[in-house]
Formats: sequence, C-alpha cells, structure tokens
Amino acid sequence: MLSWRMRRVSIDLLHPDEPSSEDEASWPTSSAGTVDEGVTAPMGSFVGRRLGSYRLLDLIGRGGMGEIWRAEDIRLGRKVAVKLLSSRLAGSSSSNARFLQEARAASALDHPNICSIYEVGETTDQQLYLVMPCYKGESLQDRIARGPLPVSEVLDLAGQIARGLSEAHRNGIVHRDIKPSNLMITGDGTLKILDFGIAKLAGQDGLTRAGVIVGTLSYLSPEQLRGKPADERADLWALGVVIYEMLTGRHPFPGEQGATIRESILHAEPEPLERIRPDVPADLERLVDELLSKDPAARPFAAANVVEGLRKIAAGISTSRPGWLSRMAAARWRLGIGLLVLGLMVAGGIAVWRWRSVSKLRVTAPPSMATAAPPSASGRPSVAVLGFQSLSSDASQQWLGPALTEMLTAELAAGGKFRVVSSERTAQARQSLRGRGKESLDRSYVERLHALVGADLAVTGTYLLLGGGGHQQIRLDIRILTMVSGDTVASVVESGSEPELFDLVARTGSKLRTALGLSLPTVTERLQVRGLLPARSDAIHFYAEALARLRSYDPAAARDLLLRAESIEPSSVVIQSALSEAWMSLGQDARARQAAQQAFRGRQALPQEAQLTVEARFYETGKQWGRASDIYHSLQTLFPDELEYGLKLADTLSRAGRGVKRSWRGGSEIFPDPIRPRKLESPRAVGSILHLSSLRVCSIALTTPRWRGVLWMPSKC
Repeated sequence: MLSWRMRRVSIDLLHPDEPSSEDEASWPTSSAGTVDEGVTAPMGSFVGRRLGSYRLLDLIGRGGMGEIWRAEDIRLGRKVAVKLLSSRLAGSSSSNARFLQEARAASALDHPNICSIYEVGETTDQQLYLVMPCYKGESLQDRIARGPLPVSEVLDLAGQIARGLSEAHRNGIVHRDIKPSNLMITGDGTLKILDFGIAKLAGQDGLTRAGVIVGTLSYLSPEQLRGKPADERADLWALGVVIYEMLTGRHPFPGEQGATIRESILHAEPEPLERIRPDVPADLERLVDELLSKDPAARPFAAANVVEGLRKIAAGISTSRPGWLSRMAAARWRLGIGLLVLGLMVAGGIAVWRWRSVSKLRVTAPPSMATAAPPSASGRPSVAVLGFQSLSSDASQQWLGPALTEMLTAELAAGGKFRVVSSERTAQARQSLRGRGKESLDRSYVERLHALVGADLAVTGTYLLLGGGGHQQIRLDIRILTMVSGDTVASVVESGSEPELFDLVARTGSKLRTALGLSLPTVTERLQVRGLLPARSDAIHFYAEALARLRSYDPAAARDLLLRAESIEPSSVVIQSALSEAWMSLGQDARARQAAQQAFRGRQALPQEAQLTVEARFYETGKQWGRASDIYHSLQTLFPDELEYGLKLADTLSRAGRGVKRSWRGGSEIFPDPIRPRKLESPRAVGSILHLSSLRVCSIALTTPRWRGVLWMPSKC
C-alpha cells in the first residue's frame, strides 16, 4: 500500500472517482468509481520495466483508462509520471484512439496552469503510454478535505483554473472532466489541470459523440447528463461546482446514489452560498450561480470572462456583502418609525410592479422639485430626448418619430459621456403631463418635465420626408434646450435618405456632441450602438412603433408589431427583449421566457448597461429573483443616477425573500443625490419620486393611515 505521504507528493492523473470505461456509457450507482487507491498489482510484472528511456519504479494509482506509474527518466536523470493504457483495454482500437487523442490535445497546450506532456509512445506489444512531470504537492481534493478555503485562496485557485481552461478552449480543446482530484496544487502554489484523458478536440468527429457520456457523474453538466455533446460551457459548469466546494467544503448537488445525484443536477438548486458562508462577496456568489445555471446559454460566455470577473472581485472592485447586515436584525426595531415604514415600502411594500397591474399615483411633483435640476450623481451632463414631431400629416410617416427618438437616445448614450434618460422614462413622463393641458415646450411645461426626468438638457425637433419612391430624403431640425429655463442653447440641421438612417442619426449625434463640446464615440462604441436597434430600417419601423405601444400600455398591439419585426430580423436582441416584455405583460410567461432566452444568448454585442438589463430580464422571466437582484445591484452601483435600477433592486430583493435588512440596504442606496431619504420628509415626496420613474406601485401592510391616503392602491396588489 502506498503511504499517505507518497500519494500527496506524487502526481495523480487517474483518480478514484474516475469512471471505468463501462461507466462512460452507463450510469454508475454512485459518484465513486471502481479504483482502489493503494492497489499494488500488477507491480510484480511491471516494476523495473523499460519503456524507451523510462524505467517504471512504483504504481501511484489506477483508473478506468489506465495506470499511473512513478518512473525514472534514465537519459535526463529525473523523476516523471508515466500513464499506461489499462492492460484490459490495450489493443482496443477505440481506447487506443482516445488515448492518442489525449496526447494530441494535451501536448498542444503550453500554459503554466496545464500539466505538460513530455512524450507519447507505444511499446512493441501495442502498449500506449504518456510521460508527464511528477509534481510535488497535493490535489485540490486533499485541500478541500481539510475544510472550506478562505475566500482569497478560492479566488486565486479559481482564477488559475479559469486561465488554464481559457487557454485550452482557445485551442479548441474541452477538458470534460474538471474536478478537484484532477487539479494539483504544487509546492509554490501553482495549480495544474491534469488529465486531458477524455478531452475532445472541438469539432472532431466520432470519439466523444452525442449519447456517449464521458466524465465523472458529480461534475457533469445537465446537458452532459442528457447525452448532448459537451462544449466549453460544460467545463464552466464543473468549475462552478469546484468553486462551490472550495467555499463550502461540500458538493452543491449531494447524493448517496447515482440516480439521486443525477436528479439533483438536473432539477435542484444548490443551497445559497450566503446561508453557508456569509463572508462570500455578493458578486462571487452571483458568478457561481451563473456557472451553475442549468441552461448553458446563461453561463458566462467564455472562461476568459470568468478570469476577468474573478480578477475584479479579488481587486475589490465589486461590492461584497457587508457584515453589518446581520446586525441589522437586532437593531431594526430601534429605527425611527418613519425610516422603518420607508424601508418597508421600498423593500417590498410598494415596489411590486407589473405591466398587468397598470395604475396611476394620485400625487404631483412638489413645487420644491421643479425649481432646479438635480445634479447627476456621476457628474456627467444629463440629457433627455423628448421626441420628434412630423411636419407632415401623412400617417405613414408617423413611425419615424419614435424610431428617431430611440436611435438618437442610443447614439448619445455611446461612450457614457452623457447620462441619457431612457426613452421609456421620458415618454412616460410626457404622457403623465399630457392630461394636464396642451403639450408645448414653454417654460412651465419644461419645468414640470424637468421635475419628472431630472435631466439638465433636452433634445427635441421636427422631421420631414421629401420626395417619393425609394429616393425619399429625411430632413431633421433639432434643438437643444436647457431644462432649467427652456432656452435653446444649440440647434442642428441634418438630412439624408431613409436607407442610410443609421448614418443620418450618427452624423446628427456627432454634431450635437460637438455643439456641447464633448468628444465623439470610438468606432467600437458606435458598433455597440448598432446593437441597440434592429439592423434593417423596415424592422426598426415595427420595433419603434411597438415600443410606443408598450409605453401606452397596449401590449397586444406591441406584440403584433414585434412579431412582424421578428419575421424580418429574428436574431435581433432588442426585438426579442421587447417581445419578452410584451409576452410577460399578456401573462404568457413561457413565451416571455423563450424570448428573453434568445435575447440573453446575443447580449455580448451590446454595451455593458444593455447587457445587464437583458440579463436581468432573463432571470426575472425565470423567477430567479436572487440573480436578478444581484444584476440590479450592479446596475445601480454602475449607474447611481438611474432611479429605476434602485427601485427594481428593492423589488427583486423582496421577491427573492432576502428580507427587509438587505432590502433596506438597497433602498438606502436607491435614491441619488439630492433626493436621498433626507429629502423624503413626507409620504407625498416618496410618491413623487416613484412617480418620477413612472413605476406602477402598490402598497401592502401599511399600518399608518396617513400613508394610505397618498397612494392609489389597485384592488389586485
């Protein structure tokens, strides 16, 4: 029997939990394989045997695909590890082919976090072997056996695994069996990924086809369990399992029998990390949740993204879960009743909104909020695109107004030089003022609009289509107003043809930036702007009209228009995202989820803010409130001057059941200066702020009568 010390200082490329070849095509009865760690046979027949310039010394371990021997390199005088194809499998063409595949895959990789391959050979009796370094250290499995790892060590080791996987994936190689026993920590702390014995060259035919399951059960992804071909995302799933184990010392999908483990992986959710390890940063918990998503499309796009995410968390850029949250429970009843009621309202009482529960607040903006523009929390100039009016009475031209609004809003947002008020929020604010008299851009109207959207500047104008057929010209006359006084500070005139609508808006946006003394967006930023709209003008036509319908609370009409846009451009992320919203408004949750999933898959082409909002909708449609709240927390941190993100954070926290304590933490950060809680001295002020965002709110369990009279509460809350 090998001593404990010997097993810890020698490389272990085949491990006790590696399945036998029979297990590769059928489920084992447990997560363990059939290997006895201390097995000595057939040492008698192989000890001292020469394989080329290598002499076998002693057996380290045995697995389903073969044996690992400690050996001496006679030529160079060094100790190495030799992996032999199991004698009961030697001579099998399929086993030999897989063994050679391992050699080709692993030897192509040269990375500090991947085990090197020195040589591959074959004996005269067709015994195949690999020669690798014999590292001194311990497996990650041994390290986890001593207990959960500190967060800093987890971030370091997880980062090394992700970097190694990123290199392998970049070369088209999928490991397919990432697990703690396949991860070696050397004496200097370097982590090595071992055993590409079941690796697959991406795109190569035959050896690891769909329906043939290869890997270790406890670390297989849901798609592998269903017999589907594994790609890089299967490795990312296994990485999530490993990180969870490092943090908790336990497996996220435990079970005594193989069938139990399989059922858990396919259908159960792991216990939330925050319950087991309250010190785990919220962003690390979110990353693990994404890695362990049942849907491969919901996992990080690539291992390189995981590397970057871990780096940011380690550097302290992302927000960690604060320690004082747990102390809030003891202190919450000592809070003033005003703060407590406000916290309850923001956290869960009034922050439940749905398109299906459309309602209006019976409050108006207080006069104090209409006297000056609140400065942006980020220090950027803020602008609202108020929309464009057609100078023609031709109804067929009306679609261009909302289309130009969407396009110019996206154009001005490029590069983050402006804080651009969302077109949705601007449209809803204008609609709320429309019932108070004729809409005109006089000083009084601009002041009221300013109180609702909080922008420093407004962009508005007119358009006219000239000519006919396919040669129509669009003329834009645009004004920039200061929202404090309503005075015009700049004007732009631009024209172009309908087919070059994107270029027309880009030129217009550039002139507006120049007039305001701001730099132009980069080429990359312009390309990202294109992703915020459909690529074809006819699809933009239906898409823009659909958004207008959504904002006027007509989801059925919006759905019909979006389906027409989808038929023109089915891969458009923004069309699918809007379609998801329409389906959700109509109570079609399954269809909403399907559209959100399609948008989620294409989100990488979008700017950061748009990516995150698409992710949030995806998780909301799946009722994954914890993940949605984490994304809204990131959005609220990145864009503190966007009130909607803070309110949505409070709502999703409440739905996730994370309690008043964390919700109140989110709520206290929701309101950007200067409208923080110190300004919320009355229920009417709270109602006004909620009205600013045009969110449909309802109140539950409000025990103070004077609060009840402020908000109109729909019967179905």
